[in-house]
Amino acid sequence: MQQLINKYGKFENLLPEDLKKMDFNELKGFKDEFKLITFEDLDNVRKLAKENNVILQTEKFRNPDYIIRMGFYHENDTIQEEAPFYFAHWFMSLVTLDMVTNAVIELSSSLMNYYDQYTNENNTPYDRKFNFNRFVRTWQDFYGYEVNIKQTIYDYYDWYMRTCNLIDPNNNERPYYALKSDTTPRELNAAVKELLLHGNEGRLAGFSLLRTMIEVTVVQELLDLEDSPKYKGKLVEFSNDYPLSVNAVCKAIDRIAYGNLFKTDTIIRLYNWQSRVSHVGFRSDEYLTWFVRSICAQLCNAFSQNVKLHRDKILDNLEKTGQIKITSKMIHKPQSCY
Repeated sequence: MQQLINKYGKFENLLPEDLKKMDFNELKGFKDEFKLITFEDLDNVRKLAKENNVILQTEKFRNPDYIIRMGFYHENDTIQEEAPFYFAHWFMSLVTLDMVTNAVIELSSSLMNYYDQYTNENNTPYDRKFNFNRFVRTWQDFYGYEVNIKQTIYDYYDWYMRTCNLIDPNNNERPYYALKSDTTPRELNAAVKELLLHGNEGRLAGFSLLRTMIEVTVVQELLDLEDSPKYKGKLVEFSNDYPLSVNAVCKAIDRIAYGNLFKTDTIIRLYNWQSRVSHVGFRSDEYLTWFVRSICAQLCNAFSQNVKLHRDKILDNLEKTGQIKITSKMIHKPQSCY
């Protein structure tokens, strides 16, 4: 797999004039090489499952609904089998690689066409400027596909090894990743900036990420009990298995009279508006997204600082009102990706 990554890697970080030296037909060869690897890997997984008496109906994974059912646990699932879960994520990485490797091949011809048009001195200045802009946009997409191919190859290898290790106890291959951390509010904020700066349809997705940024800050940071003097080492259960909402946390903060400190009114107004944008499709123009992005960063930073001092009081109120229960009893949770 590392050899395949290196092969794709030579198409990264090129100067425009380097493009003429590249043989883009190699991309088709890389894709064929990867296809052979996936056939061999799939046969090996089936073989290991048979040898170790592990039930893994690999043919069912050709149905997208089955992949989703195995790869994304529902709270009401009574059985959560690890082997199908791992295999589902490996299979998703396989399908994703097929999509992005096809896409980068198709895009390469457009990339070279725009390059030829903008460097052609026989074209009018307007045409050259127009095609230069199209070239830059297409080059960004091409490079983006290359980065995604590289990352997905790592994920493919990781899930394949984890699947094999789970099926066969004697298989002790080391995955590429020891651990993957969750997405942080800072990363979500940076993602919104990138979408805006690209100036294309991606700019319309910014509000959804800002909404998630608030959720991660308000809910997840509150429930991080490692820094809690009172509740460290304990677990939080939700009433009726329904997780906390941003509004519920803000109302609890208001009840203990810390609303002004945490700016809960501002948080709720922004969060609810972001929900309308995400769920109803309200338009979020650039000026609005840039402004709200700046305010969200300030709100989330302040919330993170204040929750360190007042986490236990907020949790006490949520428990008092019956929205959560804090216990030391182990709770069965769905298997996480990592």
